[in-house]
Amino acid sequence: VIVPEWAAFFGEKEYAVFLKAVDSYFKGKLKLKYEMEDGVVKPEENPYGLSNLGLMNVARMCHQGKVAEYSRIVEYHFNLIKESSVFKMEFKKIEKDFDQVKKYLAVRIYEYGYLETVGMDKVISRSIADDLCAVLVYDFPTVVETVSVDNRVCWDKSPEELFVIGIENVRRNYSFSLKTVGLEQGKDSILVCETKHMFAPNLLFDIREHLDLIGTSGSLVAIPSRSLVVIYPINDIAVSLVINRFFNFVPNMFVKYPGSLTKNIYWYKDESFTKLPYEPVGDQVKFFPPQAF
Repeated sequence: VIVPEWAAFFGEKEYAVFLKAVDSYFKGKLKLKYEMEDGVVKPEENPYGLSNLGLMNVARMCHQGKVAEYSRIVEYHFNLIKESSVFKMEFKKIEKDFDQVKKYLAVRIYEYGYLETVGMDKVISRSIADDLCAVLVYDFPTVVETVSVDNRVCWDKSPEELFVIGIENVRRNYSFSLKTVGLEQGKDSILVCETKHMFAPNLLFDIREHLDLIGTSGSLVAIPSRSLVVIYPINDIAVSLVINRFFNFVPNMFVKYPGSLTKNIYWYKDESFTKLPYEPVGDQVKFFPPQAF
């Protein structure tokens, strides 16, 4: 079995077991023929909205688990997609009634590159950094979907009103806990928020409320995954050593964790996020800090 580039985190034996689990689900459980192309499953029929299904996230979930659990993980993942399709058919009947739908509103952070494939004119968003934006979404029981501009017009609500509701819903529905992780060199440490849900980056909306997250010169911030935020308060020149650690582990976490968000690292200062550009070159990393940093 040749492991394709999109699944390079698998070994050959792991990937073979993963393929068997996918095959058993579609051909065995659902009795569906399908094609697989570049990490996407394309069933010949389309029950429950199962069409053009990306495998990246479920593959990463399998990779984090035990090989013996691959079949269970694959079945659970695609069963959720089936359930969400049924739920959304019922939701269509009430989506214009704001009083009924407002409990499903949430706000999620995306890279602009991802949203360009959806169409920025079709979503309700606001900028966070030069490559990040907050987007109004529906937080359904088994899936997250962007809210269309047409629905906002129908509800006669301003984007500001909707963002307040969405951010508050996430605060109320999910927990965010931080732990301190010591670094090898010296006595420095980083703060890590790792969650079982996919709204960990929403911690950034409240960063200014947590003084322990901000140093005298701001903070380094990374959000490699929707379930992981890493923060380092900057107080002195030790940041020059810590940022090298960020250069190493952030790209690894981006690949390893489901719900990948961005490999980028940000400097939070004075209530704004500035990207700190870097580029791996062989075993080295080129860093291009902005003048203010």
